[in-house]
Amino acid sequence: MYETCWTTEGDAEQADRAGPGAHPEDYSAVANALRAGLSTRTEIVLHADIPEQTVQRILEDFFRNGLCVRTHDGSRSVYAWRGGTQSGVPDGLEKAIAVRSRFLDEAVAYASSTECLAIVLARAMGDDTLPRPCGSCDRCRPARVPELNDLATKAREYFARFCPPIARRKGSHDAGLALSCYGLGRIGEGIKRAKYHGEAMPAGLVDVAVAHIRSGSGPYAGAKL
Repeated sequence: MYETCWTTEGDAEQADRAGPGAHPEDYSAVANALRAGLSTRTEIVLHADIPEQTVQRILEDFFRNGLCVRTHDGSRSVYAWRGGTQSGVPDGLEKAIAVRSRFLDEAVAYASSTECLAIVLARAMGDDTLPRPCGSCDRCRPARVPELNDLATKAREYFARFCPPIARRKGSHDAGLALSCYGLGRIGEGIKRAKYHGEAMPAGLVDVAVAHIRSGSGPYAGAKL
């Protein structure tokens, strides 16, 4: 047993100090690597398959708590195990990880609860007396879910009839080029399939196209195709 950077000052502080990537199995793996005679950070990283930053942090913990010694061989640090049969896992680490896991579960429960969020929050904070429903959160006053089926149907119908205005060029329209290039609307989609895939133009689309061309008030009024 040895002193660690995790204390018993409170669950929140303990969970925060555990930090990311500090797992009991990592401490055990680094301790076993040192016992096996591996002495440099790079050797331990390759042997234990643990990220370099995590290995360095664990080695610093071991050195600070007297579980290993550190010397220097030129530009690199060399470590040797001095912890005997100790596992190397810091006291309280498992508890800190459990606390973090509990915090995560409580956060998920808060977001997914159907109860008033003020009550859920007070319960999570350990309040002895729970408040009355606040009447303001989205659980007390749920927003009406928009009905999208009708909107989606109207959007499909609109785009099926959609035929954008095409600028004139010398008194004519490059309708086939523009619509087939972008596949806009039923006409554009039909032209694109007929032009690039050899499919027959649906008779209904031909009728629609003729109606557009003959319309005296549409975007093709006066066009010469």
